Amino acid sequence: MYQSFEIEILKTLYQKQDWVNVYYFHEKYLLSAGQISNFIRRYGKFEIINFKNYEIKLTAKGINWLIANRRHIFLTKKNRHWAYFKADPKLKIGDPYLPNLHSISHQLRKKSGIAPNADQQ
Repeated sequence: MYQSFEIEILKTLYQKQDWVNVYYFHEKYLLSAGQISNFIRRYGKFEIINFKNYEIKLTAKGINWLIANRRHIFLTKKNRHWAYFKADPKLKIGDPYLPNLHSISHQLRKKSGIAPNADQQ
């Protein structure tokens, strides 16, 4: 399984078909230096990409590999567990959500007008 940032980098490299500065991926996709470094090591080891002067480019072998595996890389269903909402069993559909006021600090309740102000009593 390919991580989403790897798919985005591979897609960009295929679309551009030229050298791309690694900082571009940090700016566009907010990738960390570690993610970019891991990508370069992983795909450089198999000669899918070339890395030179902080730029990467798909090799001819990489282009052929990407085309041959495009269905598996780009079209497989991902495990998107984070995209599904798990309902709270204590709350029924249509019931209003009421926060537990005891968990909110007295100072915050006072500022927001939820708690009576000591000066007004």
